[in-house]
Amino acid sequence: MINIRNIRIGQRLTIGFGLVIALMVLLAGLALTRIQGLSRETTEIVDSTYPQTVTANRMKAHLNEISRSMLSVLVMSDDDQIKGELANIAKYEKLNVDLAAEVEKALPDEADKELLANLTKYRERSGKAQKAFVDLIQGGQKEEALTKFLFSVRSTHTKYFEALEQLNTRQNALMEAAGARSAETARNTTGFIIGLAGAIVAVSIGVAFFATRSITRPLTRAVKVAK
Repeated sequence: MINIRNIRIGQRLTIGFGLVIALMVLLAGLALTRIQGLSRETTEIVDSTYPQTVTANRMKAHLNEISRSMLSVLVMSDDDQIKGELANIAKYEKLNVDLAAEVEKALPDEADKELLANLTKYRERSGKAQKAFVDLIQGGQKEEALTKFLFSVRSTHTKYFEALEQLNTRQNALMEAAGARSAETARNTTGFIIGLAGAIVAVSIGVAFFATRSITRPLTRAVKVAK
């Protein structure tokens, strides 16, 4: 075994400061790794999870617009106004179809399949009920259209709305879970950094102490011999 007393002062300093540098590199690597983890969590929220809540809310807003246009059609008598509202129904339905396709692409996980299947089922039912309503209006059958709206369209819209709300709930839960993981990572990182920083300080003090003793003790002995 190597006796540290037999190691020259320069070598002792090299070992001591090398240890300090190694601990600093470890501290930097740990901080970088944890920061990258936090960055991935944040990116997932910003680029995927949050946009899906925005999409679901947009789809709900479009669904409300469709319902408003249907109610307006039922009380209107001007043909041009009715055509305008029917055009709005078609426009917002097309927007929802496109947004639903985006949601399906963005949620490929197995856990989301049931949610997506439910959303697709009620979107398609809602679309069929809306088409039947529009056909009745275009055929001049307002009373039948009113019955269709009250006993078919409204119920399918409600189910469609609930499916969209489930999507929102799911994405909110994912965001909360990601936030909790990020907070836990931040706490752990803080603890590790404080611990390593303390170790670096302790080693630095130790290196300084032993380096000083390595220099002063021989000098002290030399002075005693000289006297």
